[in-house]
Amino acid sequence: DEYKQFILVEGKPLFMYAYETLIGHPAIDEIVVVTLKGAEQKVKEIIDEYDSKKPHHIVTGGSTRSESTYNGLCYIKAANNDKHVVVLIHDGDRPLVSERIISENIEKVTKTSPVCTILPIYDAVINFKNKKNKKGKYLDKEKTFLVQTPQTFMNINNLLKYIKNAIKKGNKFPDETSVIRKQKVNYVNGDQINFKITKKCDILLLKSLLNNKYSN
Repeated sequence: DEYKQFILVEGKPLFMYAYETLIGHPAIDEIVVVTLKGAEQKVKEIIDEYDSKKPHHIVTGGSTRSESTYNGLCYIKAANNDKHVVVLIHDGDRPLVSERIISENIEKVTKTSPVCTILPIYDAVINFKNKKNKKGKYLDKEKTFLVQTPQTFMNINNLLKYIKNAIKKGNKFPDETSVIRKQKVNYVNGDQINFKITKKCDILLLKSLLNNKYSN
């Protein structure tokens, strides 16, 4: 559902859980919310109900993740007059991001090395060459990780260059650090609680955690 960020969970729109954690973090100066075209006013109305003492901006996204990221980065670049700033990119449908993950992302980012949040895999993993060929290959769990957000960058111009090239070629990428192929990436440990809301069962899990007063 492309509007899942507006699903009410315990009376609060889904994206506001991550929003409140991010904007409440002492190292975050301001936040840019990239949203679907046509949803800008709704996002504004929801955010205005939250008493935020930090600047927040709403940017219209594109039809793909790459286009939305590009639009958000272009806004940040223009707003900061090309000055070097740290940009932390997070999925609004990962509601339980922790302050610890945010802090470590910011601490480890450099101009030449972005940061990616990753999580070890505990189950066995099989890779199939294609959907028809069920002859799979087991991957080494010790060398395989799940990729999460946030992902953090200091060199916006470099990231914009790679994303623009990917869009031009029609390439889609699953996350932002994956588009930077030849650059060293620093990694921080994610959290199983920092899961992405994808299916209805994820909403049930989130509600259960919130009702048990989970605190990040």
